[in-house]
Amino acid sequence: MQNSYRLAPELGYSPTGAALSKYPFAQIKFMRLIVWRECETPAKPKAKSTLAGQFFQSFCLPFMKGVFMDFCLKDATVEPRSTWAMGQILSHPHVVGEKELHAVEEILTDRGVAPLDPDNSIDHAQVGDLDGTPALAIEWTDTFRGCKRISVYMDCQRTGKTLQVIHFSAPLESFDMAKKYFSEVLRSLQWYD
Repeated sequence: MQNSYRLAPELGYSPTGAALSKYPFAQIKFMRLIVWRECETPAKPKAKSTLAGQFFQSFCLPFMKGVFMDFCLKDATVEPRSTWAMGQILSHPHVVGEKELHAVEEILTDRGVAPLDPDNSIDHAQVGDLDGTPALAIEWTDTFRGCKRISVYMDCQRTGKTLQVIHFSAPLESFDMAKKYFSEVLRSLQWYD
């Protein structure tokens, strides 16, 4: 199956001429997606689809094979101790250790994305700030799929009930170059007050 592309929301129109009006999360005021294209792939649900109560929207770099950026909402249907631990992790900027990550493993493991799987390796994990919103970013190697990933977890509403998650992935050989495009998206994020 060949990828199908639509222009990203900030560009205003899809190839059919239909206006695109929403970013992946309602809390996003602006996000620079100039080189990214909304896409559907056989490995991922259709754009703007749901799976297990989550919202998905996928983007890819049409000029770099196998590079994806997926947005989803994760309801906090987890143990209260995991929700509390995630709140503690997001409470201040810091490098996040393995013990802290294991305290929220239930939250981090989702639809085939499992950074703490023993076959995978965590390269770096830290909490930083994305336009005033604390975010946990985990850079890791997905051994099974032969790619590197960055998974970003945010609680934009600061309620602990729903997490906004961005999963970025790229083949090992193109990760460093593709990461620059992903970083540009993160730096451009602006949230509604």
